[in-house]
Amino acid sequence: MSNPFLIAFRRLWVLQLLAACERYGLSPIPKSGLHEVAYLANSLSRVYNLTPPLPTLIRRDQGPSYPDFQWDLDRLCCQGLAEAKSIQWRTSEDGIQFSADYTLSRAGLAFVSSFREIRSSQFVSEVVSAYADVKRERGIPLSAVDLTFSDPSMAPYSLVDLSGATETLRLVDRFRDASSILTPSGRDSVHLYMRYLDKVRSSSAVSLL
Repeated sequence: MSNPFLIAFRRLWVLQLLAACERYGLSPIPKSGLHEVAYLANSLSRVYNLTPPLPTLIRRDQGPSYPDFQWDLDRLCCQGLAEAKSIQWRTSEDGIQFSADYTLSRAGLAFVSSFREIRSSQFVSEVVSAYADVKRERGIPLSAVDLTFSDPSMAPYSLVDLSGATETLRLVDRFRDASSILTPSGRDSVHLYMRYLDKVRSSSAVSLL
């Protein structure tokens, strides 16, 4: 049986992501981009000593795919707290797929504003801020160069588990050890990792030319 408190927390977390996207100029955000930033937030949550609200996802060539996240997002749209725009349907090898751009509704913005001071909201805000700083069109998603998601030993459509130690967190720890900052904060670590991903992505893009 589903835990109603866990479901409520997950949906608050989705709203916090959408609010941060609004704050940093990413809204409306495409479905693929929202799943990617959700992945990065889950992957880095332990940097802030938070438990990932959605620790498992599907590894697809197109990027991270969160069935539970999408379910919560759809429910929030039905409740009038989020909005889906520019909905398009297409047929692919995976069956019938859809794309959409997502944003908070006025009701969603009013609701989530009451939770801006809690730790999870501050963390999500930093992840989206760092993501927005490096999100430029290079043709390569950031998740494609993330050490955990891009693990070559994993087949497409494998389940990715973020509930324990991951290569992403190990690398963040190495950044902390090597940093010129005496004790890097969680914010510093998040921004350092995003800049690292962007640098690797840039190098990968150049090598493809």
